[in-house]
Amino acid sequence: MAINARGTVGTDISQPFLEVTTESDIAQDVMDEIRQWTTAQTNLDVYQMNSFYSGTSTRCTWWEKKGIVINIYKTMVTFFIQTVGAAYVAHRRVYHHAKDHADIPFCKPTDHGYLTFMAFALTAFLSFTINDELTALHKHGVYKFKRNALPAFFSKCWLAVGILANVFVLLGVWAVSATVIFLATEPLEMILNTLAAYFMIQLGELMVTRNDYEHVQKWIEDNYVTWRQQQIQIQRHRELRNRGCCKKCGQCWLDCSLVTDSLVFKGLIRLIAAVLPFVVLICFNPSFSGLHDV
Repeated sequence: MAINARGTVGTDISQPFLEVTTESDIAQDVMDEIRQWTTAQTNLDVYQMNSFYSGTSTRCTWWEKKGIVINIYKTMVTFFIQTVGAAYVAHRRVYHHAKDHADIPFCKPTDHGYLTFMAFALTAFLSFTINDELTALHKHGVYKFKRNALPAFFSKCWLAVGILANVFVLLGVWAVSATVIFLATEPLEMILNTLAAYFMIQLGELMVTRNDYEHVQKWIEDNYVTWRQQQIQIQRHRELRNRGCCKKCGQCWLDCSLVTDSLVFKGLIRLIAAVLPFVVLICFNPSFSGLHDV
């Protein structure tokens, strides 16, 4: 029991904010691991950077606004390329196939030449890569701390958005790439599509620059202690409630994103990754126009 801000007896209002007031909730090994990432400049993506900027913006200074705006802009560019770009490639390939090869059945192979095995190999490569990305997403960067030991200066709302967006993009790129490879009219198209798909998969991390990592590292070293003291003062003056909407919804979204940790989700992804290349191998038809002249 404790005396609350109105002078009445109630529950201890500091309890919800233990994540920002005790070292036990921000374990030293977690902080050390984040420092290792910033030194090696790896493991963070644009969504985790949004989570960092949002979680540390306790004061509306120009520098904080600048970091948030720039990173949200990079996030929008990343998501646009990964979704609209993939959708355009799929529409273009499927449209041309329907227009030029509408009489060719879906699964009626004429032979199993080197083009068939190339399609199989490239589909297997993408399936292995995306399977690894999806099944290990819950261990990637700050996402691994979402169950416990999540540093309080990371926004749960943005972490949840990052997990769900990554799953959506990975599944979409996987489906588009397999379709384009299956309907490709020449080997170069297969190879370029595979490279484009791999680029889209890695784009979220590629958009996190050296300056971003250095900013996180500098903030932890120079501002973390001050920030924690400010959070204690904010808690005491009950000002944090004005920012509570995303904080409350973020925990709910983060709980929903835990489905990516489930054995059912991982098992389904691994099953698709194992079966899809063999579907391409069995059903690939090298009789599309353009391949006869190869």
